[in-house]
Amino acid sequence: MLETPGTARSSLAWRDGIFYRPSVRLECGAALSPLILAYSTLGTPRPDGSNAVLFLPGASGTRDWIAAHTYPRGCADPEQHFIISVDALGGGDSSRPSLGLGANFPRYSIRDNARIIHGLLTEELGLPAIKAAGGASMGAMIALELALSFPAFARGIFLWLPAVRVGPLFPLFTDVLEAILGLPAAQAPAASPGVAGAALMAAGLAYFPLLVSRDFLDRHSPSERQRLARSVGQAFASKWQAEDLLSRYRSLATHDVFQRGDVIDEAVLGRLNARCLLMPSRSDQFFPIEQAARMRAQLPDSLWQPIETDAGHWATSRERGSSEHTSITTATHFFLATLRD
Repeated sequence: MLETPGTARSSLAWRDGIFYRPSVRLECGAALSPLILAYSTLGTPRPDGSNAVLFLPGASGTRDWIAAHTYPRGCADPEQHFIISVDALGGGDSSRPSLGLGANFPRYSIRDNARIIHGLLTEELGLPAIKAAGGASMGAMIALELALSFPAFARGIFLWLPAVRVGPLFPLFTDVLEAILGLPAAQAPAASPGVAGAALMAAGLAYFPLLVSRDFLDRHSPSERQRLARSVGQAFASKWQAEDLLSRYRSLATHDVFQRGDVIDEAVLGRLNARCLLMPSRSDQFFPIEQAARMRAQLPDSLWQPIETDAGHWATSRERGSSEHTSITTATHFFLATLRD
């Protein structure tokens, strides 16, 4: 998922912060030293956290993506909610390979992100619980793991483009991404900035036709398809270092909600306490709707609201005013309103 264009985050009274720990042990057994988790907040929290809403980014997003969803009658109203947006591991201003460790940066998981973000919320922000957490794609996976790992913490989770695991196309694309971005020249941006930028642009161009559906491509002219593809490539090249982007996609490609340590637990979703909004995209090639349907089957009380779109995995990154954005905003606003104190 790419970031959604929206109002500049700086137009609101956001407060930025850093959650720091000298070291943290990851699920793989390695230590991440130091831990840096960047975050932003908007509004005033209630002492019990009952108005706190956490937004989590997609694999190619940073905490600024929240701009398109925080306004009166938006997904979360800053006059009613205490809004938290974080840079998950691997991107933004948080711990990431390009800060110095490079290839020695330890492999982190979706559950590592969930556990570390829970530490931010409880230790740094002092929240005993939150109203809801959610996001798209990787963000949805982190929100689900947060609710599973800490059952009494979130009253609700809103999952845009959810899946129990990625579809078969996504790991294959991650291999392509690694082949493009893993070249030695692309890994040396200081020495070869042009080569690094070209590799990231190529990765974005390869990503675009898989991000959307064939119907989406068919209804756009060749020049418009080229323009949109280049916009994805330019977003990769302008906002990412190759090693950081790869680390995000690897964590997403290997995640399976049923894999709990060394055990496969097919009943884990049945133990979810949080109320759930499921919003898959009907045309998603990366996270096929069948994956979300598996979640629905085990969560019969969940709110099921598919996004009717041909934009595929790009559905949650469409501009404000689009049918996709309106659908997401309306459903999420309603869902948060059902989580009454």
